[in-house]
Amino acid sequence: MLTYIFNASISLQHISKYLKAAEIIMIQKPGKPPQQRNHTDRFSCSQLLPNCLEKILLKRIKLHVEVLNFQFGF
Repeated sequence: MLTYIFNASISLQHISKYLKAAEIIMIQKPGKPPQQRNHTDRFSCSQLLPNCLEKILLKRIKLHVEVLNFQFGF
């Protein structure tokens, strides 16, 4: 069933909003007052299925494009 869903997503070039959803977890920074929003660290926890689809797509993309193994942020 997952193969069917993933292949349909790839062939239709559409990813369901349910596969894009993530849960945001906010963790209080130590020693900071909890009243201010900028004193928390935010983590996004993706679900298992989107991560699997991402790895499948990455393998397919690597066949056609050179993908670098490092990441830049901000």
